[in-house]
Amino acid sequence: MHVTIQTLKDHDAVRAALQDDGWHLQPEQVNGLRAKHPQIQEESVARWRLNELGLLTCRTCRIEFRR
Repeated sequence: MHVTIQTLKDHDAVRAALQDDGWHLQPEQVNGLRAKHPQIQEESVARWRLNELGLLTCRTCRIEFRR
């Protein structure tokens, strides 16, 4: 499961929160990240994890879920 995250602001804070939670990050486009967590295989689990970080409903993030 890969997640693409585009941030409008607080890019460094989003990156730090994801890294602290164990996500592996790669830059993608301007203010964008491609993230993959080694323990997450399903979209529902990824959504739950991102929601716990406060990113799923964050107004400054656009998130796409990819297989």
